[in-house]
Amino acid sequence: MFLTYFADTVNGMDRNYRPFIMPVTWLSFIASLQVTSVKDLGDTEKILSVKEATENLITEADDLFSENKYKELYELLYPYKESNDVEILWRLSRALHHMSKQQCHNEEKKRYVFEGYDLIVKALQLNDSHYAVHKWYAIFLDTRAAYDGIKARVTQLPNVKNHLLQAVELNPKDATTLYILGYWCYNISSMPWYQRKIASAIFATPPTSSFEEALVYFCKAEEVDPNFYRQLKKLVICSRIWRSSSSNKCHIWMQWLQSNIN
Repeated sequence: MFLTYFADTVNGMDRNYRPFIMPVTWLSFIASLQVTSVKDLGDTEKILSVKEATENLITEADDLFSENKYKELYELLYPYKESNDVEILWRLSRALHHMSKQQCHNEEKKRYVFEGYDLIVKALQLNDSHYAVHKWYAIFLDTRAAYDGIKARVTQLPNVKNHLLQAVELNPKDATTLYILGYWCYNISSMPWYQRKIASAIFATPPTSSFEEALVYFCKAEEVDPNFYRQLKKLVICSRIWRSSSSNKCHIWMQWLQSNIN
């Protein structure tokens, strides 16, 4: 496994799947409107414009995400999946990713992953200048490829990193993307021999990295969002890199650990 942090994600809903829709709210009312022109809105436009409705929808979705209510988030946004709104599409993909991590049944996991992958592919086709789209496309590239075997997953490794780098370029202040990049570098550096053999057979020049490069991204994530990682995760990362590398860059996290772990 490579991005093992995301290894337990899976596939999307089949075409006949229709989730339970939340009770009638102003959102479902807006969704039920058959708008063919601005005039069709009538007085409704004076109360709530389409733009305002979308902003409120996104705000509610983000509130649900912060509360770890991924299924409710999915049910909220599902009626808008054909809207071609990138902000909705990548959030739907993110919800499906987390739903798959919570799912115990392998087939359900797989359905969530495949649906999330299809949605994020659509989002990328609509807008290739959005950092979150590149970030979640990278994640789904890896989790989707995992269902096709190790060779398929190894083949996607350079693409995964490239999209993560694009996400960082578009938004260098997103700690999660920086952490995932660090994790990518760490996993490449500690790749088992049999996976290296597969990579050598696929690529003229297999993807490479180092523990030092991994630490650079981990530290950048820490600088962007201090205490982004839990103490135990920091300790594990530092100890592994410390054993595997002569780098003294670990002092940033070691100092943090010394002052925060009793």
